[in-house]
Amino acid sequence: MKKPAYIFLLLSACLVFFACKRDEATVWDINALAPLATGQITWTDLVEDSLLEQDENGLLHIQYETDLFDLRLDTLVRLDDTTIFESFTPGFNGGPINIPAGVEVFSSEDDLKLEVSSAEIYEVSIVSGLLTYTLESYVGGPLDITYDLPGVTLGNGTTLLLEASTETASGDVPWVFTGTEDLANANLDLQGASGSSSNRIAALLDVVVSPSATEAVPVFGTDSVRITLNFQDVVIGYARGYFGNRELDSNSEIDFSPFLESFGTLDLQELSIDVDIKNTIGADATFRLDRIEGVNNGSGVELTHSIIGDNINLTRALDNGNGQVTSNDYAFLIDETNSNITTLVGSIPQVLEVDAFVEMNPLGDISGGNDFIYTDQPFEANLLMDLPLCLGTNGLTFKDSLNVAAFDTDLVADAELTFRITNSFPLGLVSMDARFFSDLGEEFDVISDLSMETGTFLELGNVTANTSESVQTISRADLDIMRQGGYIELTLQMISSGEIVKMSGDEFIDVDILMNGNIELSYE
Repeated sequence: MKKPAYIFLLLSACLVFFACKRDEATVWDINALAPLATGQITWTDLVEDSLLEQDENGLLHIQYETDLFDLRLDTLVRLDDTTIFESFTPGFNGGPINIPAGVEVFSSEDDLKLEVSSAEIYEVSIVSGLLTYTLESYVGGPLDITYDLPGVTLGNGTTLLLEASTETASGDVPWVFTGTEDLANANLDLQGASGSSSNRIAALLDVVVSPSATEAVPVFGTDSVRITLNFQDVVIGYARGYFGNRELDSNSEIDFSPFLESFGTLDLQELSIDVDIKNTIGADATFRLDRIEGVNNGSGVELTHSIIGDNINLTRALDNGNGQVTSNDYAFLIDETNSNITTLVGSIPQVLEVDAFVEMNPLGDISGGNDFIYTDQPFEANLLMDLPLCLGTNGLTFKDSLNVAAFDTDLVADAELTFRITNSFPLGLVSMDARFFSDLGEEFDVISDLSMETGTFLELGNVTANTSESVQTISRADLDIMRQGGYIELTLQMISSGEIVKMSGDEFIDVDILMNGNIELSYE
């Protein structure tokens, strides 16, 4: 995080002059010392503040939580954008047959097949989506069309009924009516008209000559009524049916970066990770973690633990109604006694590569078609890491930055930058590099490999901070770049030389950068 900084040249000069005429200007070179940049580095610059917690003994811990794996509803049940086209004819050849007002032309009872992934689904609840439809009549007279979808219950509690009163078609040009229904909070019964099918919606069509027709309507055998349904952007919130015996492999890359802008290695003494696997799906499952590897810049450390490659059998969850589910869980512990987790996390990985396997319904349809899943309750494996900061470092490197405001003061020669560092981190060796980046895109090294004194550890929470200074010459050309404003990027490296140190969270590094240079004043 960039820290606020200031530049203010403090001039101290005693000017004594007499009121007399001079033939030429009097020029002074004035030496000035001013703060260029200042800031403080604490644990919150190394680790996100929300992850830090102090225990009852005053020892600082990092607590980090993330998902290792999740299996969501759309993996098992998905209703893609679907277009259903139906065409209905009178059922006779030739014609015309003159049909009087109010008399049925034809009717139909059918099932519409939905493309619901590869599962056998009997019921779904929809979070959002649209149904657009088109009704077309090629009949040469007015009709009343009723298209009933009793398996579709809208969010207001009514079943979906599409109705239209047509006008006379003109030759090959049909009468057309279009409409849209909002499917938010709708429920679909996908058991069809028989009540025992899957992935099907019952559909009932009734077409009669309009009771208001003033004369009989001539109907030919080639006349038709056509219906087009488009299901669009449907998001499913709940599904029930048989999800099948399915084997799913997962190869994922999970962000694992509790440390900010850091690299190197840590010598960790203690570390525990609780892994909790929750089966919130109403189907039996076999789950397996095949690989967990921490990777940083292409280099990785693979976890060794007895759980790797071991099948975990989880029975189905219980649906308590109203979206309340009792999951079936399995938990295990990874720590320094049963794995190499301290080495893995000590490598400061940026990502975890996780290979996992899950088999749904390994014993087949033992639920009798009553598998279920809720969108907001996936099958998942979570980890919670507790890392007490009792550690050593072997070249832990991290970065921070200090703002430098633009300034107008012009120096007449090279200047000196004084780095005043007050450090309370009780580590054996700390060094720092500094590089300036201007707001206009120019950059240069300010100082390299600056060693600083470390804090003196007395007891946990009681460290004496020590101050060190170093002076670095900076050229006038580099000063001209710095005058544009920008920031100084600090790269700090900590090495504990084999020592294990306890951290309380109160540790800090104060950085003050002072500029000492000459400016020119003239008096006419």
